[in-house]
Amino acid sequence: LFTYIRDLFAEMPEAKMRLFDLSEPLLRVRFLLESRARAQGVSLVCEPGAGLPPVFGDPGQLEQVLLNLGLNALQAIGGKGLLEFQAKRDPGGGALIAVADSGSGIAAESLEKVFEPFYTTRKDGSGLGLSIARRIIEDHGGELWLESVPGEGVTAYVRLPPP
Repeated sequence: LFTYIRDLFAEMPEAKMRLFDLSEPLLRVRFLLESRARAQGVSLVCEPGAGLPPVFGDPGQLEQVLLNLGLNALQAIGGKGLLEFQAKRDPGGGALIAVADSGSGIAAESLEKVFEPFYTTRKDGSGLGLSIARRIIEDHGGELWLESVPGEGVTAYVRLPPP
């Protein structure tokens, strides 16, 4: 099992780091999630904030992280609800992205466990999405964490450092 996990993470493509506008991956993720959200009856709000700082990293990898967070949220909502992406300048000069859903939430004892490979709270989940997402964000010098209110939803936060 350890070898499989090591190999999975080792096979991640090398990041193509560059300075980019954070609205690029946010708008692509909105486009990718729109039809699924509409079919599910979920209101999708994804408007990049004004005055966002440029970000240094791989926009494709950041898009992968945001798409994973959005798909997880849509599954957690299950039916009608709200999925909201917000991005703003972090007080430290970087960027802070919040992905909030109106799903059922995650129990406090599971909030950190969901980042462990193969840990999942869903019957059809692989337990790899969030562990890979966290690794990508940490490779970008950032942080990924979750906050939850059981019965009200989850907010995933991505903090990226200034370039």
